[in-house]
This record gives sequence, C-alpha cells and structure tokens, in this order.
Amino acid sequence: MQSFSVWLCFLAICQSRTVDAFLNEGNQRSHMCKTSVQHYDCQIHGVNISEGQIHTFKHEPQKQVITFRKSILHYLPKSLIDAYPSMKLLNLNQLEIVTIEDSAFDNATQLENLFLEGNRLQTLPAKVLNGARKLKQLILTNNDINTITYNFGSNSFLNDLSINGNKIDQLPTFQYIPRLKTFNGSNNTFAHIDKNQFIRQIQIENIDLSHNQLTNLDLTLSSRNLQAVDISNNKLTSLKITLQMEYLNIGNNVLSTLVTNGECLLKSLILSSNKLASQPNFINCQLMEVLDVSKNTMETFEYSEKFENLKELNLAHNNILEFVIPTAPRRPHKLISLDLSHNRLSYLSSLSFFTSLKELRLNSNQFLGIQQQSLPRTVENLFVSNNQWICAEVTFFANIAKDKVTYCNEAFKSVQGICCTDYWNTFNDVLNEIVRHTYFHEQSNYDRLKYKCPQRHYNTQYTYIELIRQLDPGADRRRLQIYQDIANAKESVTRKQNELNIIINRQLESKNFKSSMAILIETKRITYHITREGEIADKEMLSRVINFVRQRDTWTTDLSNRRRTKTENTHTSFNQKIDEKNRIDAIIRMLRYEVLDKKREEERLKKVMEHLQIRVERNNAPLIYGKTSSL
Repeated sequence: MQSFSVWLCFLAICQSRTVDAFLNEGNQRSHMCKTSVQHYDCQIHGVNISEGQIHTFKHEPQKQVITFRKSILHYLPKSLIDAYPSMKLLNLNQLEIVTIEDSAFDNATQLENLFLEGNRLQTLPAKVLNGARKLKQLILTNNDINTITYNFGSNSFLNDLSINGNKIDQLPTFQYIPRLKTFNGSNNTFAHIDKNQFIRQIQIENIDLSHNQLTNLDLTLSSRNLQAVDISNNKLTSLKITLQMEYLNIGNNVLSTLVTNGECLLKSLILSSNKLASQPNFINCQLMEVLDVSKNTMETFEYSEKFENLKELNLAHNNILEFVIPTAPRRPHKLISLDLSHNRLSYLSSLSFFTSLKELRLNSNQFLGIQQQSLPRTVENLFVSNNQWICAEVTFFANIAKDKVTYCNEAFKSVQGICCTDYWNTFNDVLNEIVRHTYFHEQSNYDRLKYKCPQRHYNTQYTYIELIRQLDPGADRRRLQIYQDIANAKESVTRKQNELNIIINRQLESKNFKSSMAILIETKRITYHITREGEIADKEMLSRVINFVRQRDTWTTDLSNRRRTKTENTHTSFNQKIDEKNRIDAIIRMLRYEVLDKKREEERLKKVMEHLQIRVERNNAPLIYGKTSSL
C-alpha cells in the first residue's frame, strides 16, 4: 500500500514537469553575488558550468559591473545575462569558455563593455550580440577563433574591438560599426584585407594589423583622427596606404620601395628590417619627428632640408657609404639623436648645423678621424668603438665617448679608452712585401752613402790661402800651382757639397714619401680588408685591392645608373603631368566656349519667350462692344 502511494506521487510530479527537468533537478545550482571588490559591485565565486548543466543566478537588477573569481564556464548560459538586466560591464576573462548560448545576450540591453579574453572560443555565433545594442567595447583577445560570422549589425555604438591572438584568416565587414575608434587584429593569419575595410570608420584612431601573413596591402583610410597604424611583422612586398596618421610602423617586412605621394601627416615612421636599397622620398613628410630606416641595404642617405622637425634618425645596420648633409641649410636642424652605426662610412661631413644633437652613434664603421669642428658642442653621448681611429684624432672627443674599452685587438692600443693606432710608426705592419723590399733597399743605400760622404761642411774662405802664404813665403815658384790646387779643391768640395745636399733632399723626400705611403697603405688595407703582410703573397694582396676597386667602381656605376634612372623617371612624370595639365586646360577652354554659347542661346530663348508672352496676353485680352441705339 505504501509503495503504491509513492508511485501515485511520482505520476503527479510527471504531470507538472518533464522527466528531463526532474532528472536534472538534483544537478541544478544557484549562484549569487557574494562580495564587492574594487571597480566591481558584483563578484561571483566558485562557478563551474559545463554544457548541459542547469545553473541559475539570483536576479539582482541593481548590479552593473560583474566579474568572476575561481570559476570555470565551459558554457556561457543565457540565465547568467538575464539575471543582471542593468549590467554595463561583464568580465569573463580566463574562464575557459568554449561555447556561448545563441541567445545569451538577447536581454543585455544596457551592456557596454564585454571582456572575453583568454578563453577557448572557436567562433562567434551569427546573432550572439544582437541584443547588446549599446555595446561599446568587445575584447576577444587570445582565443581559438578561426571565423567570425557575426556582422555587428546591432552594435552601431561599438568603438573598441580587439580580436588579436586568434586564428582568424578573414575579417568580417565593419560597415555597421562606423563609430569604431580602436581595432586590434594582430597575431592572426590575415593574408588579405579589403581596400575599403575601414572606409566608413571616419573616427578611427588606432589600427593594429601586425604579426599576420599580409603580402600586398592597398588600404584606403578616410579618418582624419588617425594616430597609429601598425602593420609590422608581415610579409609585405608592396604597400599603398594614405599617410594621414601620426605613427606608422612597417618594420620587419620585405618592402623594397615605399611610395609617399600625397598628403603626409606622419610624425613617426618605422621602416626597419626591410629590403630598401634606396632612400624613400619623404619630401611631403615635413612634420616627421622620428624616422627609423635601420637594417636595410641603403648605400646613400641624403638629409633633406624638409626634415625641419626631425628629432630622431636611425640608419644603423645598412651599407651606407655616403651620408649627405646640406652645406648651408636655411635654419638649424632640430635633430637630437643620430644613429649611423654598423655601416661603411669612412668620412663624415660637418654636423655643425645640428645644434640640438645630443646623441651620435658612429661605432662599427671605417672611420680614421673626425675634424674637431665637425662635431656640435651639444653632443653629450658619443659612440665610436670598432673603427680604425688614428690616435692623434681621438683626444678631442674621448671625454664624451660612452663606449670606452680596456682591451684592444692586436696592432691597436687604448688611448683614453678608445682603440687606435699610430700609422706612421708601423711600416712593417702596413707595407706589403714589395714596398718593404724597396724601403730596405733605399735604407741600405742611404747608410752606405752616409758613411762614405759624412755630412761635413767645408770652409773654403780665403783665410786658409793666407795661412799657406804665411807658412811658405819663399815658395813663389809653387804659388801658382798651389793657388790652382786650392781653386780645384774648392770647386770639387763645392760640387760634392751640392751633390750631398741633393742626396740629403732626396732622402728626406723619400722618407716623407714612405711616411705618407705608410699611412695610405694602412688606410687602404683596413678599408679593403687586406690581411697584414706575411700572411698572404703580394699578388694576392694586390689582386684583392684591384678586385675591391673594381667592385667599388661597379657600385658607383650602379648607384649613378639608379640615380640617372630616377631622374629620368621624375622628368618623364613631370612631362606627363604637364601634358595632362595642357589637356585639362584645353577642355576647360572648350567648356567655357560652350557655356558662352549656352548663355547666348538662353538669352535668345528668353526674347522668344517674351514675344510669345506678349502675343498670349494680346490674344487673352477681353473684347469691348459698344451699345447700339434703337431705331
């Protein structure tokens, strides 16, 4: 009887709810806000939701800023969002969320900020955020999202969108979010971006597309509020973009050219780690303050007078042989930091016009010396290591050098912490074997001549003749002979003295020549990377010198050809623009003639209309009949 009663109760329960709901009743859990912390008025603890489980949340309409602690939500249910109808910010970061209920945010009518960073989402459902019509910020950073089917059609107030750190290969349309100001799409797998992706975002300020797979980018940006665009760490070989932003980072790509036509509002441009072989044209970028073109393959760089506001210039790790500076700029430059390190410079023009320069990096080049007047007095930090300095040239700048060393390589010595050498005292270190043999031969001849004809000045005044006369006054018969011998001796001594003076002068010239040759050969050896004597044969050394000179001539010819080609292209472009201007002027003249004809025709038609109007008025005038008298 008792078991029968239990069975009847079970049937009664089944009539009021489904069997599934009854079976899940034991697994149903309820949650509520337990504490309030800084910046949050609701913190929920210890929630663990898996798909298929039923969880309820206490209805608390007054809570607006919600976060979780020590929780895992593999599944984001609609009941969570519905429990807080006044919610403006929801922090769901690091909760291992995999899926979101399709209609989860249908009642999130007040939600403005949604954080879903560091979860395991793989997609964003097509209608998931339709109810969040006031959403302003959406953070989806560091998930596993590969596709976004949602088109943000209901989120016209969205101004901050971050989808970085995912696996997305194609961007969704942004046509419904015109108020977007910040977009972060870095660290994805974009290979292509539509030219008009941001055409409607007229207020956008920051765009980050770095660390993707872009190879060609043609992007039209209509915003006048652009501050920063980052497209670094891609695979760009061509780039066409409007330069209306203040900061542009194109570093670590494979660009060989950069076109900067049109308006340029750049203040900072990063072009490092590309394949630029020639200097881009920055003539329109007069507002630029920071320019980084390091780690490219440029051979020359011309500092333009248009760099009126440039403060930092980085040209390190190129192949620069020539750094050209205007000889007489119209006004002093504002440059503060100049990095020319790790190039192939051996000469530096005067930097005296850089009156604000404080940091100068010349390390790892081929400098022998710098003229004292070339350095501005404002330089405080100078880097000069790993060059070929002459010791006499380092004393005036050693006090401001910041990379001093205590140890130098062989053939160099440390002078006030800078490695240098005295070229005129190191013949055996710089002369090749042929020049050394010549030196030894001349030296041996000089020594032999020195002992044979000592440098002695002979007195040939007549006082000696008078002395001979006093010693032998009676030898009149030999007087003439003695006078003749003395005269011959005088002539012989004078001739020998002249010959000796000539030899001494030649020896001095030879010594000066050898000193000059020593400095020159040491300079060429270092410049052309020739191994010191004794390690290679003469022919090999001379062959290297010849090969390097030929290679240098080839570089010079190639550089001249490129410059000539560039000049010809500029001339051609200029002629084309002139032709286009003439054609437009001709069209304008033709249109003016047509306008005049139309005006004449209009005046004629007006006159015709006036005549017609007069005739119409005449035809419409009432007839006047007089009364006749009766007969």
